[in-house]
Amino acid sequence: MSDVIDSPPPPPPPPPTPDSPDRPVCTAAEIASGKAMAIIGYALNFVHIPFFLVPLIMRSDRLSLYHAKQCLILWLAALGVLTALGLIVIATVGLGVCVVVPAYAALWVAGVVINIMGMVNAINGKCTPMPIIGDYAERWFAGIKVEHKGGATA
Repeated sequence: MSDVIDSPPPPPPPPPTPDSPDRPVCTAAEIASGKAMAIIGYALNFVHIPFFLVPLIMRSDRLSLYHAKQCLILWLAALGVLTALGLIVIATVGLGVCVVVPAYAALWVAGVVINIMGMVNAINGKCTPMPIIGDYAERWFAGIKVEHKGGATA
């Protein structure tokens, strides 16, 4: 005799949740026109040139504007972290360097990885937020929208 009890199969996984309504759905024409600006924004972000400001000012298409917001939040996060690390060094009269240097190195690597992930999404024409900080960009900059030639926003 065997003591094996037949158990029912596990339930199926829940259906995927739909994308956030804040994330733009771009047409093929918008992807084609905005992809270059989005990619350049991430590429120049590596060398700390704020090219992402160009799509933020122009607001000509949804894809480049979405990725410009993502680059902006990455810049703001980096600025906040660098300021905090600098204050630690100042507050500890230089002794905090032992903590700050490894923390800076780890956070720099994380920033580069997040930037690469954003660039890959831009190359693929996707509007997917960056991990950890991307959702903040969607909430904080929700009022920045595409302006069409007639001055209307979409």
